[in-house]
Amino acid sequence: MKPNFQPKDIEKTIKNLTKEGLKIANLASQGHDWESVVTPLDQMEFELGQHTSVNSHLNSVMFNEEFNAEYEKTLPLITNFYSEVSTNKTLYEAYKNLRNTSLNEQQRHIIKESIESFELSGVGLEGEQS
Repeated sequence: MKPNFQPKDIEKTIKNLTKEGLKIANLASQGHDWESVVTPLDQMEFELGQHTSVNSHLNSVMFNEEFNAEYEKTLPLITNFYSEVSTNKTLYEAYKNLRNTSLNEQQRHIIKESIESFELSGVGLEGEQS
């Protein structure tokens, strides 16, 4: 089964998704509850993951130079997107603030893990003090 898109569309699609994803992350960083912070990010990451998964799979099973060249162009876009989100201090603070809201056990666990992930990315570090 062949994909219903052209290889040249791969980079454009991922570029649009990551651009929209950064907008969503910035809006989510202004949120104050689960529905305004976590839900939009989760939905956006799911959609981006669907596209990257399909592209990666097709690159593996239907390898050709044209597709691979376009696929390779998406890798820095995806990396930059996740780097920007994981080091977004305002988003990190929004997640920290969610700890003080009414959450169920599963949500508390997700928030805890997300905060730890932000911290492992270095977002909580302060600059050197003189």
